[in-house]
Amino acid sequence: MTIGVRAFDNKAPDSRKETQQKMEFNTLLFAVRSSESVPVCECAADPSVHPNVEIPTPSVSSRRSARSGRKAKISALHHAVSSVLKESTMAAIMTKEGSVYCEVTKDGEAHPAVFHENVFYTDVPDGTHRFKKLFFTSFLLSKAVTAEATYSETIGALALATDEFDANGHISKETMAYLCDCLYYDARADLGTAMTEDMPVLSFSASGIQDTVTQAIRIGNMLPVGNVFRKTGSSLEKFGDHCSNTFRHISYTYTADDTASAAPAVSESFMDECKNGVYEIGFDWSAEQQTHIRPYSFLDNFIPNEAFVDMVNLVNYDLNQVVDRINIAGQIDTGVIGDNYLNVIMLGKPGTGKTTTAEALSAATGLPIYTVKASKNTEEDTFEGMTKVVAGGFNFQATPFLEAFQNGGIIVIEEFNLADPGVMQGALGQAIEYPFVLMKDGYEEVHRHPLCVIISTMNDGAQGARVPSEAYTSRSPITFIMDDPTKEEFINILHSKGYAKKDCRSVYKAYTKILKYLSDEAGSEEMVMQVTLRHCLGALKLMRINTPIKKAIYKTMIGAIAIKDKALAKEVYDSVITPLPL
Repeated sequence: MTIGVRAFDNKAPDSRKETQQKMEFNTLLFAVRSSESVPVCECAADPSVHPNVEIPTPSVSSRRSARSGRKAKISALHHAVSSVLKESTMAAIMTKEGSVYCEVTKDGEAHPAVFHENVFYTDVPDGTHRFKKLFFTSFLLSKAVTAEATYSETIGALALATDEFDANGHISKETMAYLCDCLYYDARADLGTAMTEDMPVLSFSASGIQDTVTQAIRIGNMLPVGNVFRKTGSSLEKFGDHCSNTFRHISYTYTADDTASAAPAVSESFMDECKNGVYEIGFDWSAEQQTHIRPYSFLDNFIPNEAFVDMVNLVNYDLNQVVDRINIAGQIDTGVIGDNYLNVIMLGKPGTGKTTTAEALSAATGLPIYTVKASKNTEEDTFEGMTKVVAGGFNFQATPFLEAFQNGGIIVIEEFNLADPGVMQGALGQAIEYPFVLMKDGYEEVHRHPLCVIISTMNDGAQGARVPSEAYTSRSPITFIMDDPTKEEFINILHSKGYAKKDCRSVYKAYTKILKYLSDEAGSEEMVMQVTLRHCLGALKLMRINTPIKKAIYKTMIGAIAIKDKALAKEVYDSVITPLPL
């Protein structure tokens, strides 16, 4: 890979003059020739190592067997490790997505560098050891986080080197050679044919990347190196402990509370099982019903929650019990349902993912899904179907509820508490529980399909909502309370829609500040309900077309408040958003 260094002067952007320098990536990964002797680590007992040094056991698995035990691929990495561990002249912080900021100090002068989204920013002259230190530290740390599996041997070798330094005060030439060798083969395997392509290297001072780093620090997205690696439980945290937290080109403040993230609520292995069809209900759905099943790919951008896990496990247990009875009985009727039927309620404010969770349930279990939107005008025929006059004749029109009730699948009754409680109980009282009977077209008895799941959702405190009938809610004994996601879950939901994580964090910060003001200062829980995750997504959509963040917030979250109270909306914008650093 060729690294092209674009050096700019500091004039206005339209008058920048670009010069191009070149550095071969391969010479950085393999910086020694057969006749040379290289200082492996300046703190080592023997500060130089000949390139003929043999790799200690275990050997690097990605080496070709024909070359096993041959010369180590000594690289400029040894300079960077020496700087961090012995000289304490390099400090680094980074994001969990692999963006790295570091500084190296030489003769009292600090040189900054950023590795962000596969672009390297620095003002260090090309070809110098200081450039190599910055580049390799940034490259290694970034890859160790974002491609942990691919760089597992390099991570292990780095842990070995830091352990050795902590114990002995130096790193042996064999350990350093092993570390360099691991990086070479891990990077080579990862980069593949891309090693012949250009990697952009831009000016730190002229590119504006400094503001990006400062913003990342301000919103708590950048961590000391050790905190990023804390999840591994390895001695990589010690590597971060050796990094100085004093920077000259940016301001850096860190509190653990700002960046601590909770463990994921749902394991990756569970989601992998969902995507691989482990929880799919084995049933021969018709071709038309199959069009209502969400694909496995729906789960790729779905941020799972506890309700989703419980629903998948409930469906997996109850409906497979029913399928077994169908197979034994050889027929499909209400007699095979037994107690294995599911009626649940999902309660939460708008935008907490109630309907999305139901759709993810369809993807994980392979059940068709049908949606019914309730309102104050909902009548019995919304569920029972109706006869209409079409082309001069009378024709019966089925509804999504009726189709799923008779043929199976997930029924989502959205905002069921907006409908008249008497209508809901009158139409569905005997349908969702034994005897599982619905009056089709108002007079014809039809029975609930054994593989029908009914999910009733309601928005907490929504305008126009009514108190649901106790007779109806008692027939749905499981209620999932869908609170706002945690900070990390919320940000991940926004990020899963394709928006930059730093923008997601900024929008989330504004969102929480607005809700706190509405609750604590304005004392209006009703207005809190007006601003939702959907408005955060709306702001990000505007930002994607280059709308400044505060204008995007004004046109979404503040606009939602203005619909109810224009004066309060102006108060919130002036008091919260205007002074907020975003």
